[in-house]
Amino acid sequence: MIEIGDDKIEDLFELSSGISVATKREFVSLYDFDFRNYFQVKTILGETNACLILRIGAIADYEKVYSYFAELGLKLVNSIEEHEMVSFLPKWYPEIQAFTPKSVVYETVPRAEEIETQFKYPVFLKGERQTNRHRKELCVAENRSDLERIFNVWKTDPILNWQRIIVREFVSLMPIEQVQEKQLQKSYEVRVFVWYGQVLSKGQYWESDHKIQLTSSDDARIEAMTKIVFEKIRVPFMVVDFAKTMTNEWIVIELNDAQESGYAMNSKLNLWNKLIEIGLDKK
Repeated sequence: MIEIGDDKIEDLFELSSGISVATKREFVSLYDFDFRNYFQVKTILGETNACLILRIGAIADYEKVYSYFAELGLKLVNSIEEHEMVSFLPKWYPEIQAFTPKSVVYETVPRAEEIETQFKYPVFLKGERQTNRHRKELCVAENRSDLERIFNVWKTDPILNWQRIIVREFVSLMPIEQVQEKQLQKSYEVRVFVWYGQVLSKGQYWESDHKIQLTSSDDARIEAMTKIVFEKIRVPFMVVDFAKTMTNEWIVIELNDAQESGYAMNSKLNLWNKLIEIGLDKK
């Protein structure tokens, strides 16, 4: 076990030529993957010179982890600046705002009147990094009363209170299931893993018995938008989450560092096989 502050690493190995992986089990099926069960990997015991991908869950202190491995000759696939670029909406939003719902960042909890001057109800709320487990009552405000209730909870919520508040235009998305009372509606959403601008895998975002079937037109649009997003963001290993609106348009919902991202309904094995196939020489 390697401990770097609050970040822990259970295994460190070379996955393929020039590419290494550090892992820690999160005991979450949508995130964990047993590399040693599928690939012939080589344990790293000393200093090396390779690109390193983290799969250790949410990273508490990326800068500290980056510096630790740099001293061992391992360079994290995403730099500190690149990690921050895709991890925080205020960083990436200005670059791709034409493709994603209108969003405003508030440094402190705003008054309802401030929001009402820029948005119509309903509005969507999230932290600059995440929501609180997609809980609808903390994400969607239908009116001023909802907004004030959410802000009161926000001040003490352990997941939200340290984050800046992001208010986003509420966009009606194409549903794949009946509306859940307490959770966000499961909609027509796709998670795309991107490796140096090339699509590794794309798969349905939500776990559901209702499977999304992408048409050739859908597929082409997602590929084209992914290319545009990468050209503007330029982060080596990232995910782009897309959603289809009720007006049949594809929009960007979120960006994230792929090192921290769950697989959603992407095939884990196919994803890593594709990454190995592309490698570093073809990036």
